[in-house]
Amino acid sequence: MPLDAVIERLIPGERGDEGLLQRHLAAYAFVVHEAPAVTLALDCGCGIGYGAHILARHCGPTVGLDRECEALREARRRYPGPLAHVCGDAQGLPFADGAFDLVVSSQVLEHAADPEAFCGELRRVCAPGGKAIIAVPNRLTQAPGEFLSSECHAREFGPDDLWDLLRRHFSALTPYGTFPGPRMARFESADTWARRSVARDRLGLRRLAPRGLRRWLLGRLRGPQQAVAPPALPTDLLTHHDCAYYVVTTGPLEEALDLVAVCRP
Repeated sequence: MPLDAVIERLIPGERGDEGLLQRHLAAYAFVVHEAPAVTLALDCGCGIGYGAHILARHCGPTVGLDRECEALREARRRYPGPLAHVCGDAQGLPFADGAFDLVVSSQVLEHAADPEAFCGELRRVCAPGGKAIIAVPNRLTQAPGEFLSSECHAREFGPDDLWDLLRRHFSALTPYGTFPGPRMARFESADTWARRSVARDRLGLRRLAPRGLRRWLLGRLRGPQQAVAPPALPTDLLTHHDCAYYVVTTGPLEEALDLVAVCRP
């Protein structure tokens, strides 16, 4: 079964999507800035392991967890830096209370069937004085209302939804967002406009225009196609991050592409 057949899965260097890779790297660059030296870190929902590898190189000893054992086998092959890759369910983590002083969940919570259980487990394994850093797509930049931006998502969050959920489990949080840099600003603005337009078009009037015309118009709005990822990525993916693509910072969170929360137990 292909690695991306069950859930969304970014495979650096193979999909030719430089923008998406840079968006994910922005989150891990932010984590490294927030927690540059830890005793033990958990990358919860690590996929094929590039994020756990970054944490192991730049933060401290790291464990990667994912529910897809096939992805973990690939993680061990591609990114052997972490202490361990564990197959398990984030809604019932196989770790002791307070085991990690850094817990990271990037682009995973939106896939959880039970977000309360997911966040409760992140809180449980986060040590007193530690941090949990959680990133999810911002529903407000996707398709509004009952629409989901991906059929793989169980639920999507706006800022208020996410903060309310996390405050039920953590004593404090600091909100941030992922915003496009100059290289991606036009592209992301066009995509946000297109998603919102589709959501408003409940009668399907957009289908009256030929598909080729619709793609041409969106391409004109997006601007020139972004360069694909080079075939040979650096061993340390963090050095590949370019702030001209995306950056995690403070700002108007209703316009952030991703919501990022730094939580304290």
